[in-house]
Amino acid sequence: MQRLTENDPATKSPDLAAANLAALRALFPELVTEGADGVAVNLDVLKQLVGDKTVTDAEEKYGLNWHGKRRARQLALGLVAWHHALKPAGETTVVFRDSAFADDVAKTNLTAILHQHGLETVRSL
Repeated sequence: MQRLTENDPATKSPDLAAANLAALRALFPELVTEGADGVAVNLDVLKQLVGDKTVTDAEEKYGLNWHGKRRARQLALGLVAWHHALKPAGETTVVFRDSAFADDVAKTNLTAILHQHGLETVRSL
């Protein structure tokens, strides 16, 4: 068995945002530009490419919104990325504390997001 060091590629999580930007750049080269913090997506160009078929969370006609929705989505996608990066041999169980959420809706939605991405065993304390 080979010993892993801190600089080995196997010890690094994949950069999903960079992969998504690369895919967008391959499909729509004019969409990706250089911003103040590096590579960025030009939303004005995106709107030109897709016409009036864009919507923001604030403009959604129907939707379920709650305080902390963005943070819950980030947390869930981070757990999914961790799960895919480590590729556990057995089943993975995600356990979270009830007091971390303001209400049951947030817990239910986090659980649903994790289930959609293949994490079947989700429990709360």
